[in-house]
Amino acid sequence: MSRLAGFICYTAPPDILRSNGYGISRMGSRGYFSLAERDRSKHWRVDGEFQLIGDFRRKVSAAMVARAEILDGADRAIADRPELERIYDRQDRVLQRRVH
Repeated sequence: MSRLAGFICYTAPPDILRSNGYGISRMGSRGYFSLAERDRSKHWRVDGEFQLIGDFRRKVSAAMVARAEILDGADRAIADRPELERIYDRQDRVLQRRVH
């Protein structure tokens, strides 16, 4: 795993990419596939995971609303621990009110 131009990149030898691609395509509703690989003879290792998040856009939108409400619109990249807890709680309430 590496970061490149703001993206998280997963690179591995072609056979591993094929195998993991097949595993990801078959994961169904589990939503999680481990990308932890190790090959001591070739001296490479990747630790990561592929996650499928249902309703991703709706959850991101709720998180943005909650963050703006808790931080009073302050444009800060980092919130402290108590703020994060309040943001998560507010996000859950935002998601619930959008369902009804």
